[in-house]
Order: sequence, then structure tokens, then C-alpha cells
Amino acid sequence: MLRACVLDQPAIWDRYMPLVEFVYNNRYHASIGMAPYEALYGRKCKYLLCWMLTTQSHQKSYADQRPKPLEFEEGDHAFLKVTPMIGVGRAIKTKKLNPRYIIQLMEDLTLPVTPVRIDDMSIKRLRGKEVSLVKVAWSRAGIEDHTWELESEMRTDYPHLFSGN
Repeated sequence: MLRACVLDQPAIWDRYMPLVEFVYNNRYHASIGMAPYEALYGRKCKYLLCWMLTTQSHQKSYADQRPKPLEFEEGDHAFLKVTPMIGVGRAIKTKKLNPRYIIQLMEDLTLPVTPVRIDDMSIKRLRGKEVSLVKVAWSRAGIEDHTWELESEMRTDYPHLFSGN
């Protein structure tokens, strides 16, 4: 029923939530031998208006619980939400077992990343334009990683890497 409301009225489907909830909770369920409302309260719900007012008051109580502003002090622990990435700006589709939080930070994450050298230079055709790229060797805590970067940006940010070229 809820799916039908969402497909039929995508912009205002949430207005039908109290009605869907009323129908579901007051319909006979074979597994418990009665309606869920009747099992919970010991009587049948006779009035839709009464149900809607009860539902609205429950929703209001949840909405009124505002989150407190976060304040941290040095040494406090916190969870960091992470989004696994493929390349630049392309997030991996979230799956059940993908990590969502970093629980313990490795020490080498706090160390700075520095470009070590330029390994390769090439001109690539991207979206109909020729772009000059350089393969940069990056180092953090003795671990090397290689990425392709725009030559113009690297020349601006790290001119010492191009002094021999």
C-alpha cells in the first residue's frame, strides 16, 4: 500500500503515512490472531481521527528532540564517517559490508603527504581536449603511492619537482 502511495504521489506520499499505519495496525493478522492495535491496547481502534491525532503527537515528539551542538575537547574520541572513493570524486556504492566509520586512526594518517618525484609525463585526450598529465610518486610514512595529476597544477604547487625538466 505504501509503495502504491509513493509511486502514485511521489511529492506528497508522506501525507498518507498515518492512513497506511492505521490500516496496517487495524487489519487482522493471522500470525497473532488479531489486529496489532488490539493486541497492544486490548481493544479495537474505532476512530481514524483518534489514530491520526495519536500518530501526529508521536511524530511531533520525535521532531522536537533537537540534537545538541557538538563540542569536543582535546583527547576526546569520535567516530569519523567515511565514504570509500574510486578515483577523484567518485564514491563507491554503499554496500552492507563497506566500512562506514573509522574507529581507530593509524598514526601515519596524521603525517603529511609529500610528492617525491615525477615518474612519467604524457598527454591524454579527455573530453575532447588534450591535457598534459604527470605521474607523481607520493610518500607518507615511508609508503609510496602513485597518481596522475595535471601538470599545470603540479608546476604551480610544486615547482621544485620540475627544476631538472
